[in-house]
Amino acid sequence: MIKTIVVDDEWYNLEEICDLVEQTGFMSVEGRYQNGADALEGAARVMPQTAFIDIEMPEMDGLTLAEKLLEQDPEMKIVFITGWNQYAVAAFDLNALDYIMKPVNKARFAKMAQRLKQELGVRQSVKSDPPPLSIRCFGRFETFMDGRPVVWKRSKSEELFAYLLTNHDSFVHKEEILETLWQGCDCQKSLPILQTSACKIRNVLSPCGERVKLAYADNRYGLFLTAVSCDYLDVEKAVREFREDRPETYGTIEAACEVFQEGLFPYHGYLWSEAVAEGIRRRLAGALRKTARRRPAGSEEQCRALGMLARISPLEDDDQIAYLRVLQKLGKSDEAVRHGTWLKETLQRDYDAALTEKITKLLL
Repeated sequence: MIKTIVVDDEWYNLEEICDLVEQTGFMSVEGRYQNGADALEGAARVMPQTAFIDIEMPEMDGLTLAEKLLEQDPEMKIVFITGWNQYAVAAFDLNALDYIMKPVNKARFAKMAQRLKQELGVRQSVKSDPPPLSIRCFGRFETFMDGRPVVWKRSKSEELFAYLLTNHDSFVHKEEILETLWQGCDCQKSLPILQTSACKIRNVLSPCGERVKLAYADNRYGLFLTAVSCDYLDVEKAVREFREDRPETYGTIEAACEVFQEGLFPYHGYLWSEAVAEGIRRRLAGALRKTARRRPAGSEEQCRALGMLARISPLEDDDQIAYLRVLQKLGKSDEAVRHGTWLKETLQRDYDAALTEKITKLLL
């Protein structure tokens, strides 16, 4: 079914057009609105493939509404239905699919509907499941659709996808996106790149259907994911669902820590991702500290939790000392030496820092 919305400020015209849409048998009305503001909000939610719009409406005219809808989804098909013929040129400047005069002739509407059906490639008799989407964010950043790697071609499209992914299921204002991904660039130059990148994401991931939605509303973009395999989402879920009084969550948080140690988008140089990774690191570290406290003192389980904690918190002296002490208690002096060597190299390479006096004494 082709998902549509219908917008007309006069209720009787609205009902008539909705009836004509439903009578086609291959279109469904997902929303009916009597003003542009409600239509924009509804479109961001239902993601229609086409919109039937009156032109002369109070507050926001149909041409302005169409422009805003096309910002949300450049692939949306617009059909204007109006009692005025002077807007035809402006309508087709917006690449409108059709321009139908009121009162609506049923045969004329049916002809337009068949054209719409053909352009959208609807096949009523064939229904296929959308290809599964798999995304890897830690280690090498990769996206697979139906087992095949997605080729972005444009690096900014891939970065925008990564950024919106880390803000999934919420909207981010376009100005914030521009300031983050195009810091220091002229807004007039970077805005078209943002819009092109968003269009690229929609086109690339369109075979996934409802599993991936890139929505636009009120000058904000949002990426909404359903039934998608993604290590970032898995780590986020593990942290969110961790409970100190639920030992069954300990293993999940430790597994999430192992994934996190590969680094978030480590080979792409996304400066904004450092703050995202730090937020996850802090939450993981807090959960691991609680896990270690709940493990039997001096046990292998406690040692494993403290080891993960030490690896993701090289600057935290208390975490390093706790791990070195449990290694010594378990008689694992060789592992303590290896960890000390790793810590010294990591501090020097990544933080231009040295081992503290307390840790140096423990390693003697």
